[in-house]
Amino acid sequence: MLVKYCGIKNRKELEMVLKSQAHYIGFIFYEKSKRYVSPQLIKNWLVNHSGTDKRLVGIFVNESVEVMHQMAKTASLDVIQCHGEETVAQLQSLKDLGYEVWKALPHQTDTLANMRKYQEVVDGYVVDSKVKNQFGGTGVTFDWTNVPLYTQQAALNEKKCFIAGGITSENVKELLVYNPIGLDLSSGIETDGIKDCEKITAIERKVFYDIQQA
Repeated sequence: MLVKYCGIKNRKELEMVLKSQAHYIGFIFYEKSKRYVSPQLIKNWLVNHSGTDKRLVGIFVNESVEVMHQMAKTASLDVIQCHGEETVAQLQSLKDLGYEVWKALPHQTDTLANMRKYQEVVDGYVVDSKVKNQFGGTGVTFDWTNVPLYTQQAALNEKKCFIAGGITSENVKELLVYNPIGLDLSSGIETDGIKDCEKITAIERKVFYDIQQA
């Protein structure tokens, strides 16, 4: 099970998730997001953590390839996650620059078709709830009975597939029934908008310990 903690906003939160069992740490580079951070800040926070085994993900919305590349270099990103209307050609350009590329897709009637549309140029997908005028980070779940369709499509092409939107320690067992490839959490590990160590511990107990005991 792959786990990504997203929306890290400050040094304290970063230190918290670096000690966690997450495989990926996500930073939001969309200025309209309440979780926005600058690449330079991330560079400063990571000065003493160059040896971390966690992979760094940058979340972008409708930025140019040039801007994404420059910001990714500054923040030493491993993965670029695109949440907007990026084209296949743009994602291919990011691949050509050496990045792992993920495409975020809202859960809706054409999600599977869009997975196939991008399958040649991405390494993974993030499927999230569709909420009007929002690009992810909604804290809202979608109908998880659709998860097997998404994971099967991703696995067919040997891609990662993260499920996002409203996952918490209270409901994660309901999601695990559908055997997702990966989980993407942000608000579900927060209290009053701040990353919460106790909530991280609770989710990891359910995902990494309880599932092994089942």
